[in-house]
Amino acid sequence: IFLKKILDYLFSYKKEILNHFFEFFHNPRYSIINFFENNLNPDIKFTNREEFLKICLYNHKFICYVGKNIPNHNKFNFSYFSRILSGKLIKNNFYYLSKKKSNNNRILFEKIYLIQNNRTKILHEAFSGNLILIDIGITLKKHEYFAIIDKSLLNYNLFFDQNFFLNKPFLRVVIEPVLNYELNYLLKIIKDVELYYPQINAYLQESGNIILEGNGEFVLNLALKDICNDFFSSTLIVSVPFIPLRETVISSTSMKCVSKSSENPINISLIATSIINNDSTSATEKYFFLFKNKKSSIEEIIKQKKWTNHDKTKLWKFTLDNDCFNCLEDGRVGLMKTVFLSSKIKKSIIKGFLISCKNGPLCYEPIVWTSFRILNVQKNPLFNEKYIFRITDMTKKLCFSAFALALPRLMEPFYECEITTPFDCVKLIANILKNRRSTFLYDSGIPGTLNYKLLTLVPVIESFGLETDLRLHTQGQTTFQYFFSEWKIIKGDPFLNKKKSNSMTFNGMDLATKFVILTRKRKGLREFINLQTFFEDNMIVDLLCNIA
Repeated sequence: IFLKKILDYLFSYKKEILNHFFEFFHNPRYSIINFFENNLNPDIKFTNREEFLKICLYNHKFICYVGKNIPNHNKFNFSYFSRILSGKLIKNNFYYLSKKKSNNNRILFEKIYLIQNNRTKILHEAFSGNLILIDIGITLKKHEYFAIIDKSLLNYNLFFDQNFFLNKPFLRVVIEPVLNYELNYLLKIIKDVELYYPQINAYLQESGNIILEGNGEFVLNLALKDICNDFFSSTLIVSVPFIPLRETVISSTSMKCVSKSSENPINISLIATSIINNDSTSATEKYFFLFKNKKSSIEEIIKQKKWTNHDKTKLWKFTLDNDCFNCLEDGRVGLMKTVFLSSKIKKSIIKGFLISCKNGPLCYEPIVWTSFRILNVQKNPLFNEKYIFRITDMTKKLCFSAFALALPRLMEPFYECEITTPFDCVKLIANILKNRRSTFLYDSGIPGTLNYKLLTLVPVIESFGLETDLRLHTQGQTTFQYFFSEWKIIKGDPFLNKKKSNSMTFNGMDLATKFVILTRKRKGLREFINLQTFFEDNMIVDLLCNIA
């Protein structure tokens, strides 16, 4: 039925069919989104929710997400704390409540409070970017999250859940009590705080530190404030905020990595290649590939690598952690395939691959978008199953050595920021954003107003205090909202030597080294990477011979 609707739409407009085809080959993803936006029936669900949200923002349709519920003392209901994402909220107007697995209910706002400088002010209108408290006539559960939408969005028949508007938890802080015996009491308080903040995740490390991760600076500040109010009798130690990183490669291994040791039960040779930066993949396929869901991304990779149905034994294992793909494939050809490997040996090799993907060699961060290919496996004549546990450590070391020889790089998350400001403040805001390593995507004036709209990409680590900085320099005339956009490779080589890094400042090409040093220091590791731990002696000799 869905394919029939698309074909009927294309052949009903004969004059525009060529334009649609040209638009599809030029920018396929935009063409499909444009089709869904203009020809979407209530019985068809929107496929890409991030793009739908962006369309609503650009068209100024009203969307408001509610993240925290505050109980009222006078009534048996709750005031709902929220941020307006798009559009304008008007008092005594009818809007629609959208929740997961429920129908859209019509609601009327009784009161609107603006939160500013720890004070509340009653409003008749509230604009995008404002933090508000609202009272509605519907009584909901204590910790139920929902979204408030405009009437024009009802035709899309969307189910809003918690992950629709929330960014992924990229901001983290480490907290710990001064006295060790107070750790249990702190954990009990954090469990209560998690009920009021469903977007906050907390987990305990082996060292006794507690990591709080959230999707924004404001949410983390609110959670820490509530923890300190309940934990008033003692002092908390809070670290500097930090972000998670990812490790990837941008090329293939320059030489195959081989384990040639008489102590190992088997000898393996493998290489590492990049999945995204593959020469056989066109630019449009890369663009599609990064934005698809997990199931379709696997199908796309299998299609690109030509893993046919009768040859599925090539793929040994794949991982989909953190919405990223890693795979271990068997690339043996000819007589090398005749070597029989038992299930125990295969499981040990796969286990070493999974361990290496979880903690990379640069700064013990996850490895993403990397393919490891086994070229040859040879059994030791003195093979003994008692020493089969050594295969896991050997495979892990081989994956690290192959990863180190394939031009490894670090990746950091980026926010897509939409800034609305008066035209006089554009130059001032541009200077602030340039100092935070931002990239400008789009800027234009808003018709009928004196305001100007900027669309930029800002690193998550540089977003701390950005909203406060913009409002302070523009005297509160700027509205600011951001969403997670993508992961980008950090400029610079993380294997920069110590002498060169001391002579240079942490800017430009030396930025990757700065991230490596700070992350390794925070995790209790040595500041600089020792490459000799990744290679065996015979591999180092082969590398020196190839260089010579």
